[in-house]
Amino acid sequence: MSSIVLSVILPAVTDSEKLGRFCSSLFSGNTPAELLICGETDSRFFEKLPQEYTEKIVLVNAEYKVQSVSKAIEISSGKFLMFSDESVIFAPDAIEKLIVASRGNSAVCNAGIIHNGECNKAFSESFSLEEAAGKAVH
Repeated sequence: MSSIVLSVILPAVTDSEKLGRFCSSLFSGNTPAELLICGETDSRFFEKLPQEYTEKIVLVNAEYKVQSVSKAIEISSGKFLMFSDESVIFAPDAIEKLIVASRGNSAVCNAGIIHNGECNKAFSESFSLEEAAGKAVH
């Protein structure tokens, strides 16, 4: 059984500095996570990342973007699946609170929680993880 709790999929990466900040915020928490990056990505983007981050990154390439994303979903090993963007910076405990808020559902999406293939819009369309984390506190 995998020790990975959260699989995060980035459909694209276009900026090495944003990727660095994203990885720092993702991997600094207590949740064991992996990052799956879809599509062709410039190898120079990873040169400044610490090895502890690059060891948790999986590059997923296919002929078309939708195939890369589909393959990333298929090979992800976390109990939870999240799609994100490289410009996101997670609050220190936001991921842990978001997972608690999911109440055991298998995936989290930008507008809420995916359950049985449907995204239940628990949050506003442009929610922040701070909003999600705030809703997780009871």
